[in-house]
Amino acid sequence: MKKFTLNQIVSLPSNLISVQHQFYLTLNRVLFILVFTISVVNISAQNIKSLDKFQTESGYTEKTHFQSLFNEESTIAIHDSKIEFDAESAMNVIVVDLNSINQLYIPNSKFASIELIKIKLNDNSDLNRKIDLSKLSHLGKMKYILIVSSIEVCPENEGNLQCQSSKIQNMFLTSENVNPTIVFRIITPM
Repeated sequence: MKKFTLNQIVSLPSNLISVQHQFYLTLNRVLFILVFTISVVNISAQNIKSLDKFQTESGYTEKTHFQSLFNEESTIAIHDSKIEFDAESAMNVIVVDLNSINQLYIPNSKFASIELIKIKLNDNSDLNRKIDLSKLSHLGKMKYILIVSSIEVCPENEGNLQCQSSKIQNMFLTSENVNPTIVFRIITPM
């Protein structure tokens, strides 16, 4: 049996519109892929460094500022989802365990001056936890996140900085608005 189809009248203007429409769709797809690729490159370019590399590569002012935060005595501590304050004055450092990271996502006026977040890793399962940087956007002064690990992050490749950086990076869900320098230090027991 023969199928019958309507003959389409083809005119130059309708063909031109059809070609323009296909070009427009193709251009949109290419632009989408380009923007997506740039976003992925941006995510993989997260500023993650070992403490030694950070201290070697940073300028004097940044290094001195980070060191003063690193050694600061008065801090806010969050453990077992409880917030503890060492002093009533504005504090620049917060120490948190990964089980309590959700407490950081809740805006709190006491966190307004926070510049450094210290996060302790005590267990291999901590490497599978995610820290959503977009939920830290209310910490407007935050410049650094320090990951201090008492476990070997890459037991299969002990001491390999590239492996360690990659595993630490995988813990973070990135954000366009929140882009702190992430510094890590691995302190394994002897």
